[in-house]
Amino acid sequence: MTDDRLPSDLLREGGVDFLVRKAIGLGVDPAYAIRAGSWNVARHYRLLRRGAIAPGFQADLVVLDDLHSFRAWAVYQRGRRVAHQGQLEVPLPRAEASRAVSHTVRLPDLGPQDLRIPAGAGKVRVIRPIPHQVLTEEVRLEPTVRDGEVVADPSRDLAKLVCFERHGKNGRIGKGLVTAFGLQKGALACTVGHDHHNLMAVGVSDAEIVTAARRLEALGGGMVAVADGRVLAELALPIAGLMTDEPLEAVDARLQALEAAAKTLGVSLPDPYMVLSFLGLAVIPELRLTDHGLVDVRQGAVVGLYENDPLRDGLRPYTE
Repeated sequence: MTDDRLPSDLLREGGVDFLVRKAIGLGVDPAYAIRAGSWNVARHYRLLRRGAIAPGFQADLVVLDDLHSFRAWAVYQRGRRVAHQGQLEVPLPRAEASRAVSHTVRLPDLGPQDLRIPAGAGKVRVIRPIPHQVLTEEVRLEPTVRDGEVVADPSRDLAKLVCFERHGKNGRIGKGLVTAFGLQKGALACTVGHDHHNLMAVGVSDAEIVTAARRLEALGGGMVAVADGRVLAELALPIAGLMTDEPLEAVDARLQALEAAAKTLGVSLPDPYMVLSFLGLAVIPELRLTDHGLVDVRQGAVVGLYENDPLRDGLRPYTE
C-alpha cells in the first residue's frame, strides 16, 4: 500500500514506484506492473487524460534507465522536463494558504482542570494499540485515583489520552486512558487524527497536555513533544493542520527529531505519532477516542469510561 507512508519511507524506498519495482522483482511482467501503477489507477479515479502515452493525453512522462531497477532518468510534467537524474530542475511551489485552510486550530480557553476525570467505581476501559497495526484492543483495568480523580500512572504504563475538537465548532473534549505507549513524562500531540483530524494528545500530566495543545494552536497544527513545560521537538503543519510546503528532507528531519524526543520520554511504541493519529479512527475495532468520548466500534456507540457505568455520558449511536 502507498498511503500512510512516512517521509523516511518515501526518501528511502519511494511510493508507487516502490510497489512497481517490488512487483517486477517478484516476477510480475513489467508492462503489467507499470499498467497497474498508472493506467489502472487513472481509470479508477476517472483521470481521463492521464495514465497513458497517447494522443489527447496530458504529457506526464517518466523516462526510466531500465524496467527492472525502475529508477527515473527524467520526469516530464505537461511536456516540460521537471527532474533529471534524481534532481529537480524547477523550484518547488510554495503554498500560499488561504484563510480557509490556515489558522484551523481553534481551541477554547484551556486549563488542566478541563482535563479532569472524576473517579468512579470499578474498572475502566483502556485503549491498547497493537504495534505495527491500526487495530486496538480494549482492556479493563483498575484506574489510579488521586484526590478524587483518575490520573495517568507511568509506573503502570497508563497515560491520559485526550481528543480536543480543534476546528472552533463546539470545544468538546474527549478523555480516556491508553496503555502500551511507555510514556514516562511529558506529552505528545498532533492535529493529524483520522478521520475527524481533531487534536490528539497523550501525556502523563494534564498541564503538559495543555502545553502541547497550546503549542499546536500557535503553530497552526502539526506534531509536538513537550516535557517540563518546554517544547522538545515539533513539526508545523500550517495548511489545514495537516500539511506543509517544506521540502521532504526537512519534514523527515523534524519527524526524526520528534521520534528521538519521544524516546527520551520513555516511549517504546514504534511510530508513536502514527499510532496517535489512528487512535481517533472510530471505524476500526476495538476502542477509540473522539471528541464525543470513547467509542466502542463493535457496538457503534459512545461508551463511558467505567465498565459498570456505560450510561455515564449516555450510550448513544455514534455519528461524527
